[in-house]
Amino acid sequence: MTMSSGDGFRARFGTGAMVAWPTCLFIGLIMAVSAVMISPVYLGAAATTGAVVASPNQHAVISFAVGGTTYTVTTTENNSSFQLGQAVSVAYNPRNPQQASTMDARWVTLVMGGLAVALFVAAVVVLVLAVVKRQRAAQVIAGGQIVTAQVVGVARNPAVHLATSSLVWLKCAWEVPGGGRYSFRSAGRFVPNRRDLTGLVGQTVRVAIDPDDPAHRYVVDDSCLRS
Repeated sequence: MTMSSGDGFRARFGTGAMVAWPTCLFIGLIMAVSAVMISPVYLGAAATTGAVVASPNQHAVISFAVGGTTYTVTTTENNSSFQLGQAVSVAYNPRNPQQASTMDARWVTLVMGGLAVALFVAAVVVLVLAVVKRQRAAQVIAGGQIVTAQVVGVARNPAVHLATSSLVWLKCAWEVPGGGRYSFRSAGRFVPNRRDLTGLVGQTVRVAIDPDDPAHRYVVDDSCLRS
């Protein structure tokens, strides 16, 4: 038995993936913006040596000269690590020496920028994997066998939740005619915390399976979680 796309049983993106990739993208964007704000100095910055000329409040003021012109830069580090007259390495934008930072601040920028790139890549990888998984699920639904399984448990993950909802999945079991048993788990779906899900245990749900590999290639119809 196969199912058409019009009967409400469709492959969908896993909730975990749909939360993970935009989260990685958002955090990566924040880190990228922070890296730019911490130091406007470009990766191709020139380097020179300046000296601590003042240490007001919690940050030291570094003076350095470029082409006979003196510039100053305020450190992002606490001034307890600097002394007046101390020599300090400074990175600056050759096109605009007023854009400068200490070399330590530059490394912080590079590290945060690198982490931002890594998070952007992670977001793309998670999204691609989610698309591939959805396509495979669609193939199982369209060309696989539909069986009836019984809900034997409902799991709620309190560690993955929104303000009023948490991630829930169904645990199901299918008794194979003639002997044998397969266990299935649905993809996660956010369900309101106030909803009592105990009544779902014992109910039956449809499961699309690949007859050649039902243990690994299956899709549980968790539409009952939307009710």
